[in-house]
Order: sequence, then structure tokens, then C-alpha cells
Amino acid sequence: MYTIGIALFLIPEKTAKRLARPFRGLGRAPARVWGIGRDLKKIDIDYGGEEYAVVSALNALAWAVLLALLMTVVLYGRGAESARAVLAPSLAAFVVIFLFFMYYPRVLVRKNVEMVDRDLVYALRELLVQINSGVSLFDALAGVSRSGHGKVSKEFGLVVKDINAGEPEERALGKMAERTESEFLRRTLWQMITVLRSGASLRGALRGVVESLHEHQNNQIKKYTQELNLWMLLYIIVAVVIPSLGATLLIILSMLGGAGMSEGTFLALVFGCFAVELVLVEFMKVRRPFVYV
Repeated sequence: MYTIGIALFLIPEKTAKRLARPFRGLGRAPARVWGIGRDLKKIDIDYGGEEYAVVSALNALAWAVLLALLMTVVLYGRGAESARAVLAPSLAAFVVIFLFFMYYPRVLVRKNVEMVDRDLVYALRELLVQINSGVSLFDALAGVSRSGHGKVSKEFGLVVKDINAGEPEERALGKMAERTESEFLRRTLWQMITVLRSGASLRGALRGVVESLHEHQNNQIKKYTQELNLWMLLYIIVAVVIPSLGATLLIILSMLGGAGMSEGTFLALVFGCFAVELVLVEFMKVRRPFVYV
């Protein structure tokens, strides 16, 4: 089971849930817009959509307050006026981080499916080896369920349990196909069901699925590489270009306008860029695909 302890969450889970309880009604609209409730159920998190939206808002607010306090301390130590310089980047940080938190469960759903696909490769290899060795399908499924292949082993364990309860193999595998979120696992199960019904050999079907998974992995790596280039470019713009060239441009424009660029404005720019960098790093981390060989 996933926990809600995202790396960027500042408020402890129990405290956040207690604080969010009176404001659940405020989370109804964003929960409906993002479909948070469905995503949380898919990744087995014991949170309602409305509650998660409020918890996300509280943590985003905590980040905004922390940013405002840091900027106020720095600006106060330099003797500068901080009110206007603190407000804009703090509000921007709240919006960016809140949107990130709202999108995060959907990313976890995809990661959960990737974990199933990763474990599926090893499970299918073991299943294929046992079937090639002359083991029956039921015994092979029972062996995979005890082999520690993560959620795939647990799902096969449920299949074995259903078969022991008297259900046909095709029906037990069909129930597993209906409850899984993995496209490859669902495709594998329906191929196995089709083979069982037609009386053909499982070896060719399983071997083809394993090859498809390898091809899917290569495509995922290529897709992530192309996507990473875009995010790295955005990170460089936020981390390097905006603080340097952006500050230079603001200084030139302020000189032409007859007003100097204050230290507060410059520090607000730096702190705002830092908050966006944290979000980008965490987002690139969770988007990284699992590699299975």
C-alpha cells in the first residue's frame, strides 16, 4: 500500500488529516476536476478525494508560508521592505506545488502499473520455464504465487485460491484480468484464456508476451529520454536563465523606467525559481520508468 507521505509534504500525515477534517467540503470541486478519488483507490491509499485535496492545499500553504518566512528573514536582515516582494512568489509557490500534489496520484497509478509490468516479466519467465518442464498450469501458477514477484504473485495467489474453491481456470484468470490495471497483464491473461479454450500450447503465447514487454520497455525508455530532454531544458531555464538573464533584464528595464531593482524583488525571483526547481526534480523522479531485463 502506498502512503501519502510524498517527499514534498511538510505536514505529518496524521496532523494533516486532522486539520483537513473540518474543510473537506472545500476539496469537493478540485477532487471532482482531477478525479482524485479514482486514482487513490487504484493505488490503495486510504484517503478520500476531498480529504486529499484539502491535505494537498494545506501542504502547499505550508510551503508558501515557509518561503514567505525565509524571504522575510533575509529581507529584514538587509533592511529592505519585504511585504510586496514576499507575496507574489509565495502565491506562485502555493499554486505550483498544489497543482503538483493534485497530479501526483495519477503519476503513482502509472508507476504502479509499471511495477506490475516489471514483475510480470520475471513471473512469465518462471511460468514459461515450469510449463516447458511439463508442470501443469495450476502447479505453475501456484509456484509463481510463492516466488515473490510483488503484486503479480499476489494476484496469481488469488487465482490459485479461486481454482481451489472450485472455479474453472478460465474463469479465475478472467476475474484477475478484470481487476488489474496493467494492459500487458490483462492481455497476457486473455491470451492464456483463449489458448486454454482452444486447446493450443501456452508456450508460444507466453513467449510472445515476454517479447512484447521487452519492446514496451525500450519504447518507454526512449519516450522518457525525449521527455527528459524537455524537462531538463525547462529546469535549466528556471535554474540558470531566469535568475541571471531575467534579473539582468529587470535591472535594465528598471533603469530605463527610472526606478531601481530592489533586493526584495531579486530575492523573490531567486526563491520562486528554487520552489519550481524542487517541483521539477520530484516530477522527473517519479516519471522515471522502471527498467527490467
